[in-house]
This record gives sequence, structure tokens and C-alpha cells, in this order.
Amino acid sequence: MPNWCETDLIVSGRKDRLDEFFEAVVASKEEDEYSVLRAFLPRPEVLNNTKPDRIPWTDDEIASSVDEATRAQRIEENRVWQETSGVATLQTGFPDWYSWSLSMWGTKWYDRAFEPVRTPRSVKLTLLTAWSTPYNGLERISAQTGLTMVGRWYEGGMGVQGYFKIQDGECLRDISRNYRGWRGG
Repeated sequence: MPNWCETDLIVSGRKDRLDEFFEAVVASKEEDEYSVLRAFLPRPEVLNNTKPDRIPWTDDEIASSVDEATRAQRIEENRVWQETSGVATLQTGFPDWYSWSLSMWGTKWYDRAFEPVRTPRSVKLTLLTAWSTPYNGLERISAQTGLTMVGRWYEGGMGVQGYFKIQDGECLRDISRNYRGWRGG
């Protein structure tokens, strides 16, 4: 189980773009959870059945199979892995969901966002992500929407917190430090 990183996010910019951002996040709701990443950078479906890191079975593991049925099963699992990974790489540039997610979002899973709040000049929400705040995804979304994103994040498991400002897809400020205690100590 990962450590959860909480990011308090304030999104600002032109009213029409904020309205579009807010509506997209509200429309992303699935099973009582919103997601900024799912709304703007959904993971390609071709990656859903891929397995991260490595081929399922090495040649040594196949050779040391206890019986012919196990050996045949492992060979078939490798064939399927190579087929799905190959198609995924051709379509996305990534062999599996994990490497795509880390590169595109900066975290391995979608964010879980609490209900967004629309104010006259901003959208405010809190994101929960695995291990780290989704910098990569927020930079891409900022570039895509022309919105500014300011966030404070807290990762209590490792005792780190930070602050960032992203504008037009560029991180203008990124500060992190250690702390003790809950949500910033």
C-alpha cells in the first residue's frame, strides 16, 4: 500500500477556462470520486491489460518448470505479454500502464479528488495520489488549459511537504522540505 500524498490545489485563470476545467472535473466523477487526471489525461485503454517492469517469466524460470503444463502456461503468458506490450508501445510509446502513468502523471494511479469548489476566481480541490503530487500531469493540464495551478502537498508517510506553482505548463516554483506531524507539522 502506498503512502498517500495530499495536494491542496487552487486553479486560477480566465473565467471561461475555469468553467471548462470545473465542468470536466465534475463530469469525471466515478463511484463518488472525482479525478483531474482522468478528466484531462486519461490512460489509454491499450495499457489496461499490460504488466509493468518485466516479462512475466525468464528463460530460467520456464526451464525449471515442474511439469510440461506449467512450462506451456508460462510460455503462453510470455507470448501474451509480448503481444500486449508491443501493441501498447506502438500506440503510446510505453510498454505498460505503470511507465506511462509515471511519465505522464508523475504518479502511478489516477488522483482521487474531493468535490471541487468553484469560487468567482478559482477552482479549489484536494487530490490524493500515490507517493507524490502529480506534477507531470498538472504541468500538462496547465499547458492544455492555459490555467495556473498552485498547490501545497503533504506526504505524511515520508514526512515531506511542498509548494508549487505551475503556469502555462511550466513549473515556476517548486519547494519541498521535511517535516514532522500531520499535514505540515
